Amino acid sequence: MNRVVITGVGVVSSLGLNTGEWWKNILKGRSTISFSDKFKEIDIKPQPILAEIANFNFKNQFPHLSQYEKYLDRGMKFGLVAADEAFKDSLGKNTYITEKNNDFGVYVGTTTGGICSAYTSAREYINSGEVLDDKIIYKFPPSSWPALIAHHVKAQGKLQVVGTSCYAGGESIGAAFREIKSGRLKVALAGGLDAPIVTTNYLSFKNIGAAISYEGEKPAEACRPFSKERGGMVFGEGSAFCVLESLEHALARDAKIYAEVLGYSVSSDGENMVHPSRTGSRWSDAIDSALNEAGISSNKIDFVSCHGTGTILNDEAEMRAIKKSITSNIRIGSIKSMLGHSFGGACAIEIIQLIKTLETGWIPPTINFTNFRTGEGKGCIVNNRKEYHNCKYVLKTATGFGGSNLAMVLKGWDCDE
Repeated sequence: MNRVVITGVGVVSSLGLNTGEWWKNILKGRSTISFSDKFKEIDIKPQPILAEIANFNFKNQFPHLSQYEKYLDRGMKFGLVAADEAFKDSLGKNTYITEKNNDFGVYVGTTTGGICSAYTSAREYINSGEVLDDKIIYKFPPSSWPALIAHHVKAQGKLQVVGTSCYAGGESIGAAFREIKSGRLKVALAGGLDAPIVTTNYLSFKNIGAAISYEGEKPAEACRPFSKERGGMVFGEGSAFCVLESLEHALARDAKIYAEVLGYSVSSDGENMVHPSRTGSRWSDAIDSALNEAGISSNKIDFVSCHGTGTILNDEAEMRAIKKSITSNIRIGSIKSMLGHSFGGACAIEIIQLIKTLETGWIPPTINFTNFRTGEGKGCIVNNRKEYHNCKYVLKTATGFGGSNLAMVLKGWDCDE
């Protein structure tokens, strides 16, 4: 079995259109959550709050990718930019990542697919009786998205789309990890993306009580993961990708190594089609399995990047799952407090967050956190300001509709244990 390391990262978020800008703003505790008139064609009360990516002009800002624009949904534009950054970051001064392109795979995670393009085309058809976009077949179904990225980076290995709920981007990275560890690939470009902010999607989450109904005057303070005042999730958008490769391959080409993926697991509650099991037991099983594969005890974990949507049920179940597996006091956090929930992009973005924490030592703040609800949070530590810690081992947890659960363990590359 191969050891698997991460050698390139890329992020597109409401807090920055590249990893450096995004990380700087994350550590500042900036929030992009604000009132929006995105759904002005219908009267939604109270006024929606969203974390939208502003000032994003694909053609002008990323002209080297413009040949692909006619094939891209908004979410895939984010994805191609993030994938391009990760690829170039990994490439470094080399002229290629792998000598044999069939050793190079691409994995894409998405929850909502090309929902922006589908919604726009549906409205056009209703109004005109015609489908005006002759490239909608590329924009809406995500089946062609890995192939498009592969065309750009000249990858000729396995291509895969993952659509398992809101942690699709994390499962994409997990699937790539499995292929490289087993020796079926040497390199993979993997991540997630979504642009889920369309009327029908927003209303569907409002209808089940998951999206926040904020009636205050300070939207940047509305998303409150783990806090007793939490009232629901905020829609965001974005993408993140990373390059994974076997350690042997990375060392042979003298690649910069950010971190090592040690363990990965998923599980299903089989209980409810929407919310996670309140016991957190199957989620805890995924954590235990990932720790077992990593070969470390739970008390080695220095920090957990949580799914942390800010809903009552998600945060309650997640803290229970973590404490079932990690009995010692543990630091947890959620950057969704600043940039909302970007669906298929979220888990991938949060894995990059862990990679940056391992690289720099900084744990980002979970802004707006005050106190836990009665009976919650025992043994969990949440910082509402950035903190410096010498983190060696970190854990990513995530969940999605239907009680699907994910856990991933990463190790800092400079860790000498």
